[in-house]
Amino acid sequence: MRVDLALSPLPTPLPNYELFLTIARRTVYFDLAYPEYKLELEYHGDQHRTDVRQWRSDVRRANDIGDEGWQTLQYTGDDLINLTAMRARVERRLRALGWNG
Repeated sequence: MRVDLALSPLPTPLPNYELFLTIARRTVYFDLAYPEYKLELEYHGDQHRTDVRQWRSDVRRANDIGDEGWQTLQYTGDDLINLTAMRARVERRLRALGWNG
C-alpha cells in the first residue's frame, strides 16, 4: 500500500504516524496517515479478527480517533489484491476531505 501510494499522484502518506489523543489521553500510532486531512489508513492482519482482545482494542481505538476528528480507512489482505481500487478509495476520501490535487 505504502509504495503504491507513494508512486501515485496522490499525496504521500506518513508511515508510523504518532498522535496523542487529548480526549482519551493516550498515544496511538497509525500505519499510514495524512495529518493535513486527518485521515488514517490502517492495515488489519488476521490477528485483528481472531484475537478478541485485539478486536476490542481496535474498536475502542477507532472510536477514540473519531472523537478527535480523524477518519479511518481500514484494509485487509484482500484489499492488496486490487491496489487500483484501494488507491481510488483513498483518492475519494482525500477529495472529500479537501484535497484537490
